[in-house]
Amino acid sequence: MLTYAFYGDCRNASFRGANLSGASLAHARPGGADLTGARLTITSIKGADLHRAKGMTQAQGDQACDDAETRLPAKPRVKTCS
Repeated sequence: MLTYAFYGDCRNASFRGANLSGASLAHARPGGADLTGARLTITSIKGADLHRAKGMTQAQGDQACDDAETRLPAKPRVKTCS
């Protein structure tokens, strides 16, 4: 399980089916990464640039935490966590 990827460059990485629960992708740059079926339970995506990520669903977004700096695809919406 991935634990930290602070400021990591994960462009075009495959997280397909990966368990990212509790991981920190804060400020990561996973542009074009495939998040299809990945578990994002309490995953911090604060400040991450996910606007080009593939396969992210609303169900995944409901489990992750973002902030005002997070860039998301048009859908899904993610809750802001403190």
